[in-house]
Amino acid sequence: GEQPRRTAFATFVVLALGARFAYHATPFSMDEYAQVAQAYAFAQGKLSWYVPIDLLDRMIPPSFRNAFLAVNETTGETASMYWPGFAALLTPFAWAGVPWILNPALTAATLMLIHALGQRLLGGSEAGGWAMLFALGSPAFTVNAISFYSMPAHLALNLLFAWLLLDGRPSRAFLAGITGGLALILHNPVPHLLFAAPWLI
Repeated sequence: GEQPRRTAFATFVVLALGARFAYHATPFSMDEYAQVAQAYAFAQGKLSWYVPIDLLDRMIPPSFRNAFLAVNETTGETASMYWPGFAALLTPFAWAGVPWILNPALTAATLMLIHALGQRLLGGSEAGGWAMLFALGSPAFTVNAISFYSMPAHLALNLLFAWLLLDGRPSRAFLAGITGGLALILHNPVPHLLFAAPWLI
């Protein structure tokens, strides 16, 4: 609780190593693959990518078309069916060839936000420290952090949204709106809508 920055940095290092060597820096599911492929397309300044028509059935089974990936079966042009926010966050990392770094970095930032919110809502650095420990003790928190799923981005942006709103200043409320707008388009709007509803009420 007294060393949140060091804790977050150490967590980033461990999670980055996990993403690289345990998760093999590889998107394993279509939820992950669609976002990573879209990020690589964005990194090349394009909105889509092409799959050779003669390989289309082998590379993208018909059941995945228009569910995970939008595919033009005449030209092979392909794009993710998900909203583009998370792919946009991944883009600079994809351009640099290290897309696996994003979620560990977001998770480290999330730990800082958890500490700040715990401290603000419950009082004292000890409360923030306990909140960080509970997060780190959750397999869903740590395993998502080494994957290519968009959940770490959802959690980070939702907590930033709450932290900005709790500040009470109009300028911070404006920034909360921008943060919420990005959270709405990460991969679909439902997670942030559900999180924001009680705060708006």
